[in-house]
Amino acid sequence: SPNTTTLLLTDAWLMTVTPLMDPVEYTIDDFTPIIDHSNTDFCLYANPDKTGIESFEDLKTYGQENRVLFGSGGAGTSLYIVQKSLLDALDISSDTITQNGTAEGLANLMAGTVDVAMSSFKDAADYVKSGEIVPILWFGDGTYSDGDTYQDVPSAQDNGIEINYSGFYYYSIRSGSDQAFVDELYDAFSAVYQNPDFIAECEMLGTTP
Repeated sequence: SPNTTTLLLTDAWLMTVTPLMDPVEYTIDDFTPIIDHSNTDFCLYANPDKTGIESFEDLKTYGQENRVLFGSGGAGTSLYIVQKSLLDALDISSDTITQNGTAEGLANLMAGTVDVAMSSFKDAADYVKSGEIVPILWFGDGTYSDGDTYQDVPSAQDNGIEINYSGFYYYSIRSGSDQAFVDELYDAFSAVYQNPDFIAECEMLGTTP
C-alpha cells in the first residue's frame, strides 16, 4: 500500500530491461523513486584452479568443449541477461545456477559450482588479491585499472561484443504515497549520506552512495 514503511532497494534493470524480456506483474510506474543509492561497475570472474580459465581467450576455448555454468538471480535478471548475452555472442552453450546475491555467486565460483560469475570489482577484490579468482572481462569502456588490485582488465567492447552494463540502484516506495512523505524520506536519506561517520564507513568499505 502507499505510505508504507517498507522501501524497495530498486535494481534499475528490473524496471527497464527485464519487463522487455519476461512477463512481470509490475511496471516502473508502480514505484516512486526516493533517492539514488549506488552505481556499480561489474566484471566477469573465473577460478583457474577449477576450470583452467585465466583470460577471455581461455573462456572461449573452454566454451568450445564445455557447457559453461554461470551464476545469476535467474532468467530475466540483469546478471542473467548480461552473461547469457555474452556467452551467446561467443556461440557458447551455457546455463545458470541461481544465487541470492553476488556474494553467494563468488562462493559458488570458488567452490567450482559455477565456471564464471559476475561481481562488482569491490566485492571480489579480496579474492582477486588472494589469487583464488581472476578477472577476465568487464562491462564498461576500455580497459579497467584501479592502480592496486586490478590492472588492464579488458572490456567486452574491446573484444567486439557490444555489452555495456553497470548496476544502478535506488530506493523507491509504492506509488500513490503522499509527496510530503516521499520528501521526508529523501531528506532523511540525504542527512545520512552527509553524515561524516557514515561517509568514513563507506570509504572504508570502498563505496560512496
